Amino acid sequence: MENNKESKLKELLEKIAKLEEENAHLKKKKKYGLVWDLPRDDRLIELEDKIVLLSEVKERSINSDNSLPWNYVLEGDNLHSLAVLNHTHSKKIDVIYIDPPYNTGEGEKWVYNNKIVNKDDGYSHSKWISMMDSRLKASRGLLKEDGVLICAIDDQELPRLLLLLEDNFRGYSITTVAVRHNPSGRQYNVLSNVHEYAIFVVPNISKYTKKNSLQIRKDINATKEEMAESFKNASDEEISKFIKKYLPDEKIDVRSLRNSNRLDHPTNPGKRAGGKSTMFYPFIIEDNKIIGVGDVCEHSFHPEKATIKKGNHYYIYPIDSHGNERKWLWNKEKAEQNLDLLIVKKKGKDSFDIHRMKEYILPKSLFLKSKYSAREHGTKLLKEIFPESPAVFDYSKSLYLVKDCISLFIKDKKDALVLDFFAGSGTTAHAVLEMNKDDNGFRRSIMCSTNDEKEPIAEKYTYERIKRVINGYKNGNKDVPGIKGNLKYFKTELHPLPKTDGMKSLTTKKMADTICFENNTFIKTIEEEGFLIFEGSNYSVGIIFDEFKTDKFLKKVSKSPAKFKVYFMSFSAEGFFEELEVNQNIIECRTLPVPLINSINRIYRDLKA
Repeated sequence: MENNKESKLKELLEKIAKLEEENAHLKKKKKYGLVWDLPRDDRLIELEDKIVLLSEVKERSINSDNSLPWNYVLEGDNLHSLAVLNHTHSKKIDVIYIDPPYNTGEGEKWVYNNKIVNKDDGYSHSKWISMMDSRLKASRGLLKEDGVLICAIDDQELPRLLLLLEDNFRGYSITTVAVRHNPSGRQYNVLSNVHEYAIFVVPNISKYTKKNSLQIRKDINATKEEMAESFKNASDEEISKFIKKYLPDEKIDVRSLRNSNRLDHPTNPGKRAGGKSTMFYPFIIEDNKIIGVGDVCEHSFHPEKATIKKGNHYYIYPIDSHGNERKWLWNKEKAEQNLDLLIVKKKGKDSFDIHRMKEYILPKSLFLKSKYSAREHGTKLLKEIFPESPAVFDYSKSLYLVKDCISLFIKDKKDALVLDFFAGSGTTAHAVLEMNKDDNGFRRSIMCSTNDEKEPIAEKYTYERIKRVINGYKNGNKDVPGIKGNLKYFKTELHPLPKTDGMKSLTTKKMADTICFENNTFIKTIEEEGFLIFEGSNYSVGIIFDEFKTDKFLKKVSKSPAKFKVYFMSFSAEGFFEELEVNQNIIECRTLPVPLINSINRIYRDLKA
């Protein structure tokens, strides 16, 4: 009894010390920022004495192609999903895209602490801030060093969201982009509102400086052959029409690669000055295509004209129409590395010039493309996918808007991982599948959605949409083909932190699905008393529930050529880790989530006492 009292007193003193530390920290913080009056989120309080685990709903698994990775739907409160993701996917997410509730009170109902927030609620802003603050805090630790957060919002909560992002993502650049998502406009008292916002939260690291991946390669829907064919005999007017066809909302630089600066020698007008110019060399043309780049010319060599025919080949030099020797804008090495950006333009019989396209553009702060219309490419698309039921999402995001937003950062990352913890209708997962279809990528998505009392959104819309996109669906009499992909469905479950050895054993056994989710490994090969083994593509996963079965586990592992990641469920694992790591097959040892470890350690101390 006395030991129990001492233990409780010690815990109380530790809490007081922690509160004093937090109070001192708050006093040092900057004075300007958000202050709101509201009790803490109930979901945060739940997590103090409970742990979140995942439970797979196996009958909702979809496997259309074994060569592709798994996408996921997590059903449950998104704060619970974020709690488990912080254990399974810490610093593993490339892009987070979210479209949270806008708190407009116009045809939208959102829930805070299990209660619908009405339009006339005097604390609606405070509740919204509390809801977003806890979730933004939980999401930051999931992003990779170069990971990016993208958040959709409208004018209602924009000022408060910007302050929240500044507070939670220090060391990041925050850029607000206006999106014309409703060209017809929503009628307000003064103006017809046609826009909302996309906020890009990008880390301030060297990768995202001026010459970086934010300079996005143009997504030209024409093939190189189509462009060459269209440009080779085209007039300037025809070129403009071609550009308008494939890039209606962008200007593209297709000017001559020949530099306009003269290279005159003072005593020999029109000819190159002394010394070898690294930018004076020929392009070799065959059948109106560039087949190679010639050597840099010696100063003593002066071609008669810009285009010289040798057999079936044409050699194109940087000489203007007046016979003046110029130079190319690029040196030979750069030209060889960027041949896909060069176009052969025919100027006359046996006369050619080399034009270049600008490879990169900086994204602009106004997104005006018609394909970003929420009505045409969001709501209407949902009605096509779900013809049997009225859509519950009045302004679902345009598929193309979401796709373009995430493409800015992962177009060249074919194995990127994308998270949306306000998944709703599943547009983000659909966008990821479309990206993979375009370039045969292996990108994955994690969608967090909820089933509430009014509407089972996760099951009925998020999951069902991804399922139909993968399997294909009917749009009237038209069959829409599926996009290859794999999908698994999990539910989040709250478990009390164990207070006894028996509860510890039961809880750890329930962690198998969570561990499989973390490792994308679901093929169970061995199940014995005390441990499980799952086969993976790069490594296998071992889960030891009973530390006294370690020897038996090692005997099984020793017979396998595979590398193993081992999860050890023990009161105190240090000694057993050492025993495991001497085995050559072990690549990593992992423990339980911190809350559970702390609880187990507390049990261990009590048992020893």
